[in-house]
Amino acid sequence: MATPFPKDWEDAADYARRVFPKPGHAFVDPHMALLEAATGDRAALGRRLTALDELVAKGAIGAGAIVPAIGRAALAFAEGDYAGCVHILEPMTVDFARIGGSNAQREVIEDTLLVALMRAGEVQKARALLDRRLHRRPSPRDTRWLTGLAA
Repeated sequence: MATPFPKDWEDAADYARRVFPKPGHAFVDPHMALLEAATGDRAALGRRLTALDELVAKGAIGAGAIVPAIGRAALAFAEGDYAGCVHILEPMTVDFARIGGSNAQREVIEDTLLVALMRAGEVQKARALLDRRLHRRPSPRDTRWLTGLAA
């Protein structure tokens, strides 16, 4: 599948695959899955998800099932299945911190859920998530999104 993204995205994905060739890192794998889904590399994402499922089954990835779940949600999002993305991510929001990194680094996962909620027509849930975020920290973008949902 051809990617609608500029060559820079492909270059970033190629670089990341060279630097992180094997699944098994709870912070890296969700980001690799996002890259693979966004650039249309379904085969690489499928291999990653299979390997992650095996690692989870063996108890070899401390973060657990959230890691492959983010990959599946990214794939659903990339394919336009926003309700499917929400179905995967929404019950796991309390587990986002398990992948590590800072709140800002993990916010890309929450952003994926938020945009999926908006695109799936889940306005009430999107408003609630935006409200929680805005009570946690200011954000001009989140304020614009919340204002847009009110219209």
